[in-house]
Amino acid sequence: MRFVVTVAASLCFLSASGFLGTNGFLGESAMAQTPAEVLTPYKAYKSALKEGDRSKAARQAYAAWQAAEELIGDSRITGDLADNYARSRNVSLNGKRDAFKRAIALASYHGEDAYDVEVQRHIKYIEWMIENKGVRFQRGKPEVYVRTPNFKSVETLIEQSGQTNSTYEAELLALKSQYNLAKRNFSKALKFAELSIEAFSKTTDNIPSHYVYLAQTYKAESLYQLDRLLETALVYQDVMTDIDKNLGVETAVSKYAYASWLDIKDILEKDGKVEDMKTTGISNYELPKSIKEGFHPLLRVPSLMPKTARKSGHVKVIYNVDINGEVQDPKVVSSTDKIFERGVLKAVRQWRYPPNGPADKRQNIESKVSFRLVDSKGKLIPE
Repeated sequence: MRFVVTVAASLCFLSASGFLGTNGFLGESAMAQTPAEVLTPYKAYKSALKEGDRSKAARQAYAAWQAAEELIGDSRITGDLADNYARSRNVSLNGKRDAFKRAIALASYHGEDAYDVEVQRHIKYIEWMIENKGVRFQRGKPEVYVRTPNFKSVETLIEQSGQTNSTYEAELLALKSQYNLAKRNFSKALKFAELSIEAFSKTTDNIPSHYVYLAQTYKAESLYQLDRLLETALVYQDVMTDIDKNLGVETAVSKYAYASWLDIKDILEKDGKVEDMKTTGISNYELPKSIKEGFHPLLRVPSLMPKTARKSGHVKVIYNVDINGEVQDPKVVSSTDKIFERGVLKAVRQWRYPPNGPADKRQNIESKVSFRLVDSKGKLIPE
């Protein structure tokens, strides 16, 4: 069986964690009282974000934060700049952890919004902990493990801040589901996903959150691992329908749900479950309008960074897509280093496109897979 834990990190939704605008962007009044030594790297950080240069953004975010620590000390500005660095890409594990903890500790400087900001930052920290597994050595061999977040402290904080039955609480339940998926505790993951979905249905704070949809994907993944495929397909149908109804555009979650739904549909058909599919409404499910547009990968399985890689790199591949949307005969066009090629070909074979795509668009598709390696300080090691 496959095992896909989450597609949370790169979604195009707002979460509760970004609702109050406390993601480290300084307002005019804050900028007016910020030393130039802090303001200069902060502005460079914002510019790098606009340019899409994540490595530069991380370096400048760190510089701004450290300058604030030295010149301002404990303050709202310092906490917000630590939060910027915590949320940056290409940051070392220790750097992420220290920045998150500092940002959380300084949330109290947000006045009447302090509890909200602290909860938001805790949620982002937990999200990061689950998605970034640790490595420890057992008898000299590396072993990957899932870090265990302190859910209880956040639950207490939510209760103390009067946020019971809020979007924050619903998000925390979704994160518990994600955590148990990562731990392969599928029954628990299903329980928390259903609790999260129920909690979201009762919230009245109108805080937007991508976990509204992710909780459904966690439920689907749990059902899949418990071999309840018909139910899984129906949950994915609900996800696609809800996103189309509420957002009206194709998203990372809806593409993932569609690709997973296609895989399950294939399995059910091969297992002779055609009549069951008709009875449950899977066979005649009409895809949402937002899913039907365009021809591009619904699911791009990532290629793992080779353990022997010493610098960044990329691989360009070319392939065809069959009538079922599956990649056929991928070939390497070029690469910066052969050590990347095998993993890329293996990953690309698992990509999924919409079925019944136009014949002229299914031939000789070219894609570039990039590998970004950073050093211990989060600095990009170039190709």
